[in-house]
Amino acid sequence: MFNPILADNNLSHLPPKNLKLSEKTYRQLSKASRALATLNTYITTNTDNVGLLVLWSFLIKEWVASSAIENINTTLESVFQADISSGKISKEDKEVLHYRQATLWWIEQVDKYWSLIANTLITIQSMIEPDKSWIRKIPWTVLMNGVGEVIYTPPIGENVIRNLLSNLEKYINTDDEIDPLVKLAIIHYQFESIHPFPDGNGRTGRILMILYLVLKGLLKLPILYLSEYINEHKSDYYKFLNWIRTKWDRDSLVNYMLVAVEEQAQKTKNKLEAITNLIREKKQKIDDLKLKIPWTFIDYFFDRPYCSIAMIEKDGKYTRKTIKKYIDILVFNTILQIYKSEYEVPYYIPEYINILFGHIKNKEKVIKFTHSL
Repeated sequence: MFNPILADNNLSHLPPKNLKLSEKTYRQLSKASRALATLNTYITTNTDNVGLLVLWSFLIKEWVASSAIENINTTLESVFQADISSGKISKEDKEVLHYRQATLWWIEQVDKYWSLIANTLITIQSMIEPDKSWIRKIPWTVLMNGVGEVIYTPPIGENVIRNLLSNLEKYINTDDEIDPLVKLAIIHYQFESIHPFPDGNGRTGRILMILYLVLKGLLKLPILYLSEYINEHKSDYYKFLNWIRTKWDRDSLVNYMLVAVEEQAQKTKNKLEAITNLIREKKQKIDDLKLKIPWTFIDYFFDRPYCSIAMIEKDGKYTRKTIKKYIDILVFNTILQIYKSEYEVPYYIPEYINILFGHIKNKEKVIKFTHSL
């Protein structure tokens, strides 16, 4: 019998025994698989390479949403601007940018080794929470609900935790008959239950989900932001995690994650399509107005939604004088706008900001733009 106030040192090793999923969940698995495959096909066949171009922006969106689940509250706009700042930034923005460092490092590891080891998780957490970078040793960690009731006590003892992480590592890197999207939910539950670190477990666990999809070849780029869905359905997320402990019900969490994958894959593809057409529209306008500005210059403002002269100058392709000249022309022709910021003075494409923030203005116009460049 599960007792929430007792440490879960008998947490079962993976693979799970007697995994039973409902017909509803199997139908949802089919939907999620199709949506994810469609997104991945779009990323891999997009001739504008839009996925790679906007990856940074999409990752920041994921980092902000994931941090919000942990009540680290900031805004996309604030983090985008902090990213180009050379001055002081807020503690919340700094934590989100730590998340960035961890994700990018992990992408490099997956690209190099195509496997995941427990030490990788430990390194990720140390980047997210540099002041609390160790395996949890203090035995009084508990998870509580909104009214202060203890709902779960994770395993205690460094050896116990390391043993569970080792088992998780083996399960992640072993292919079996269970569909990877189903394993995604199983892996997430196991990591959150082990709760190996003093802090940063949730954010580390959500990075793990996206990188697992890349590791298994289901996504070319880690561009699917599941944290947005979790944030919007947070009470169900915690409820279904706990039902595995209290009801032996894995089906509900698996179904929840599959719905998240389907919905976010569709949203992500729609955004990428809108951005692709916006890029083409802006480059066509440069041609139509005979502005004599290289198409690649406009890419800076899709790579970084708020982009400063100093940031472009660091790239070394253009002199400061040329950058200023091009930006002045683009501002004059209403392709760029100037944003008055407490950090640097950035420039931005307003329609791009609208798409990133979730409000695609003039969607019909953007979607219908099909001029071949």
